[in-house]
Amino acid sequence: MATVPATVNELRSNLQHSQADFLAILERADGRQLYQRPADEGWTLAEVLVHIAEARQFYAAETQKGLDKLNIPIGRHTDHPQRLQNITDHSRDEPAVIRQRLVESHQRILAVLDRMTETDLKEQVENVRLGPQTLAEFVGRFLVSHDQTHVEQAQTILATVTATDE
Repeated sequence: MATVPATVNELRSNLQHSQADFLAILERADGRQLYQRPADEGWTLAEVLVHIAEARQFYAAETQKGLDKLNIPIGRHTDHPQRLQNITDHSRDEPAVIRQRLVESHQRILAVLDRMTETDLKEQVENVRLGPQTLAEFVGRFLVSHDQTHVEQAQTILATVTATDE
């Protein structure tokens, strides 16, 4: 994993960049490109975007649990039913609905970060998959790096489905 951002402002900045990237990708995609399955049979662009919106909401809530020092494990496994059901339920949403979900999820993350201090970033949490880690590591991996990974995936999907048009 890349270096964990050291400050709340760095986390915020990274997330603002990925949000701008997601919205730009969504804006560039036409309806066919949004729902077309790539040749590699991976996720469609819409599936990636609705996944991100749901994951941000989930991990923002999990981060809040860490901030509240609830001393309960946070995170989830990749086969978590909510994660998978969201993709099924929302992968055909209209672009405006996907955009709204991205905006709302981004606002939720920023609201959590607004309540976070530099000291909070050093707090230990128990991740259900990875064990003990700092809140900075948790946010860095499951919000910042996760966003960045899916920005790259979305850019690749858009380029791939666009190339098949030509």
